[in-house]
Amino acid sequence: PVQATDNLTAIHLMSPFGGEGVNLALADAVDLAEALASEEGWAAIARYEAAMIERAIPAAAGAARGLQGTMSRDGLANTLDHYRERASDEVIR
Repeated sequence: PVQATDNLTAIHLMSPFGGEGVNLALADAVDLAEALASEEGWAAIARYEAAMIERAIPAAAGAARGLQGTMSRDGLANTLDHYRERASDEVIR
């Protein structure tokens, strides 16, 4: 698993389940722009990188679970169960 101390060069590289990679990339772009515009220098960049890593760790884990559940022998059943649960949640709301 990814650790906050790892040297990361592709934090947004993850399987395409839930659009997590692209959503993180967009959020990170906004945060990086704010860090660059803050006039706080490298301290702002360091805070941005720490936040980026902390946000990416659970997203990457979720994407990996999605990949494993979908591409398994029971992938179709897992996928249908996932969407049935989401449909039930929507009805409750």
